[in-house]
Amino acid sequence: MNYAQVSPRGAKAYGGVYAYLMECDLPVELVVLIFLRVSQLNKSAWWINTHWQDLEKLGMATDKIALVDTWVRHHPMFSEVERAALAWTEAIIGAPAMGVSDEAHAAAHTLFHERELVDITIATTLMDAYNHISIVFGTPSAVGMC
Repeated sequence: MNYAQVSPRGAKAYGGVYAYLMECDLPVELVVLIFLRVSQLNKSAWWINTHWQDLEKLGMATDKIALVDTWVRHHPMFSEVERAALAWTEAIIGAPAMGVSDEAHAAAHTLFHERELVDITIATTLMDAYNHISIVFGTPSAVGMC
């Protein structure tokens, strides 16, 4: 089922959130890096491929993109901000029912001000929603994206 055709207003609403993220204060490359990591965690192959290509178009090195799936907290290829955003993203995706730990909150607040942290959370949860809708309906409709 093509959910964007069945519910065009709903798909457009998601597209509006995506448009906001492309214009917010976060670097677009960071937002797409978050999108890639969420899609990897959800094992959403179509979205992984899409975000990989988007990161290449934005100029990120292929060897860096390849390491996103197995990034480690101290790998020098990722900046401190990228590592913090990836850690926050994993905390959100990994434990939504239990909430995010105080340690994860403290770590995120050392590098991000409140709006940045909210925007990273919006990016994470938006892509999580896109992944799940695509997985459930078997169609990776990208209305309003890329």
